Amino acid sequence: MTFSIKFFEILDKKKNLHIDKCLDYIFNTLDDMCLDGHYELCNEILQTFDVNKYNLDILVGVLTITHYHKKYLSNREDFYNRVESTCNTKILEGLK
Repeated sequence: MTFSIKFFEILDKKKNLHIDKCLDYIFNTLDDMCLDGHYELCNEILQTFDVNKYNLDILVGVLTITHYHKKYLSNREDFYNRVESTCNTKILEGLK
C-alpha cells in the first residue's frame, strides 16, 4: 500500500469527524513530510488528491500548508489549478 493511499484512507475517516481533526491531520502530516524532506511523498499526495471529493476548508488547508514548500513540490501548481477550477478564485488569493 502506498503512502498516499494510507493518507487518503485516514483523511476519509477523519472528514466524517469535526473539520478541525481533519485539518490537524493534514497540517501535521504534510508539514512533517516536507520538513523531513519527503517532497516526493507530498507530490504523490498532491497529484492524486481528488479536489471534488473534499470540501473547500480541506483544499485550502492543503494549499496553505504546502505554500511555504512550493518550490520543492512540482505537483503543487497543478493541484492549485484543480482547486481553482472548482471554487471562487478570490478565496485563493495569496496561496498561489
